[in-house]
Amino acid sequence: MGERSAIASWLWKTISPVFLVLGTVGNLLSIVVLTRPGTRKSSTAIYLTALAITDLTVLYTGFLRWWMIYTFDLDIRLFNDVGCRFHWFSTFVAPEISSWLLVAVTCERIACTIWPHRVRLVCTRRSARFTVFAIVLVLCGGSCHLIFGTSLRTAEIEPSLISLENMTTSGTLIGNNQSTRTTTDLYSANESERNTTDTHAVEYKFICDAFSDEMYRSFFSFVYPWIDLLLYFFIPSVILSVGEVLILRKVMESRRLRIRMSQKSNACVEITANSRSIIIMLLTVNAVFIICTTPISVFLIGRPYWVNSETGLTEHQEIVWAVVNLLMYLNHTINFILYFLSGSRFREKVYELFKKKRPDSSFSQDAVSDNGQQGQTTENPSVPSGVSRPNPNVSLQTDSSNISLESINSC
Repeated sequence: MGERSAIASWLWKTISPVFLVLGTVGNLLSIVVLTRPGTRKSSTAIYLTALAITDLTVLYTGFLRWWMIYTFDLDIRLFNDVGCRFHWFSTFVAPEISSWLLVAVTCERIACTIWPHRVRLVCTRRSARFTVFAIVLVLCGGSCHLIFGTSLRTAEIEPSLISLENMTTSGTLIGNNQSTRTTTDLYSANESERNTTDTHAVEYKFICDAFSDEMYRSFFSFVYPWIDLLLYFFIPSVILSVGEVLILRKVMESRRLRIRMSQKSNACVEITANSRSIIIMLLTVNAVFIICTTPISVFLIGRPYWVNSETGLTEHQEIVWAVVNLLMYLNHTINFILYFLSGSRFREKVYELFKKKRPDSSFSQDAVSDNGQQGQTTENPSVPSGVSRPNPNVSLQTDSSNISLESINSC
């Protein structure tokens, strides 16, 4: 890549700080809200907390690097060999983990919708922690080859005639799956050559990319992008789409059943409204994921074929690269906004956080059960033991029947 595109530079320099600030504040607020006493007992809160942490990792490994390149002409991959290896690793793994956490929380909602009476066995905090740990372990293990297959190395460029007036001591080249920094060493064989306008020069590149082994370089450039596409975009998108259809179908069946049964209580109507809220939130988050990640996935697949590995991106390709990257990082930036706008339960918790109210426990199925039992213990303490109290018993039964249904709407 020669001179950088002014449009691409403007996009990276202007939009990146906005996304970084918005994503940092939003994801930190999500973590605070989801780990409060009234919400952290929900299994869904565990998934969304892990998702917020992963989104922060994506922003501060991949996104921050590109902003530093275009703002300060500084590539953090070229600091040292360890940073080169682990940055490649985190750049691929963190987005994949984020995608599969969305898959996990969607699958949990499917299970809670289809089997509401088994929600205490399926949608538990223990199962959520195990699922998050399994996702991280499997994806990190599958991408650990990047730690051993990439390195920071020096490559010598063929000698060329370089004008002394136009010669620079350092620069950055963004080529095909590599980061480079170039240095130029002047040399001359005798005094007469030092007096000429053009001088022979040898350029050295500091490259952070795959080893020079042809087999691994071919895998790294042409095979692994497809694997990453499957893990990051294609398989999660298919699962999310199928999950949304299953949830919507179940909700429509429940709505038709509620209409047929005229003796339904008001509590059921409220549960249906809450279910609608969580479904809208899932549909919104999943749709934004598909829209924002499709362009970058397509570009990475075609990059080895239409980007010259020696000269790097052209001016137009650089603009496209900036746009598709910004779209991808937007997905990791606005989840808090999506939760707030589409999830009424989440919105209530945010209001409670800023109003400094004592958080209720409606977000947690365990807390609902505890509150119900406490209400039975403290209500009417002066009533003699021999007097029957039918109303509290009926209330307890109603609360018990609502626990599994509440847990469906625990977001």
